[in-house]
Amino acid sequence: MEGKRPKIAVFGCTGMLGWALLDALPRSGFEAVPIPEDKVDIRDAEAVENAVAAAAPAAVINAAAYTDVDGCESNVELARAVNADGAANIARAASDARAALIHISTDYVFGGGRKMPLLESEPANPQGVYANTKWEGEKAVRQEGGRWFIIRTSWLFGPNGRNFVDTMLRLGSEREEISVVNDQEGSPTYTVHLAAGIARLLDLYISRGFGEPGIYHLTAAGHCDWHEFASRIFEARPGRVKNVKPISTLCYIESAGRPIAPRPAYSVLNCDKIKKKFGIALPRWEVGLMEFLDSKTIQPK
Repeated sequence: MEGKRPKIAVFGCTGMLGWALLDALPRSGFEAVPIPEDKVDIRDAEAVENAVAAAAPAAVINAAAYTDVDGCESNVELARAVNADGAANIARAASDARAALIHISTDYVFGGGRKMPLLESEPANPQGVYANTKWEGEKAVRQEGGRWFIIRTSWLFGPNGRNFVDTMLRLGSEREEISVVNDQEGSPTYTVHLAAGIARLLDLYISRGFGEPGIYHLTAAGHCDWHEFASRIFEARPGRVKNVKPISTLCYIESAGRPIAPRPAYSVLNCDKIKKKFGIALPRWEVGLMEFLDSKTIQPK
């Protein structure tokens, strides 16, 4: 008789990546166990412990985070409670349950001071509240012990959440000219592709006993700046836009009229380690963009 599917508990299951994980995990032979934030507050250590114990999972994924980068600047305690303390609570519960842990982190832990793809061993240099609290979350995961994977990724877009692509499409339906910064570089990563990569990692590690825990970078292949990303979006879905104007980050900050958190000027992550250790590599960002655009229903005006 076929054995039961290993369970994977997913915190942050209602977000962009969490939604994609709930779809990807069953395709890799797992039973996804969603743990929604309206049922379990990750800031509550006891609630997290009880939820993980009840799920009895082979692995836990922490895709929950306070990701409003600018909002974090004025909500420091909330950002720390979710991104650092919440991460510690989930890591402790996973360790107590003897479950492996996948903790999702970010390119923001790097300051963006160098112009070559960043290795996992590169010293962290977080700037701003979001970056610092995510870095604190990474440290908490390592301190709690257990079998943990820290997956750093970047520039996420996909269904079921606020993202740059949808913002551009909305603005493109309203304006003929849009200004987009051209001095920040990264790798736009489609959540559907990222979720499939994480599910593959868990299949190799949990189901096949292959590989070892640690810190890994996992983003789409290739990189661009935000202006190039926006230009590709409007090439595929022009809307009303006639001009995509490149501007500097400084100009954007000066024109924003609200507090803007610092962003890394260069946060392209080197993903060679996960490819070498697990054979996992994601498609190029342009492929993910077109898949996402093609998946969207275009409503007639």
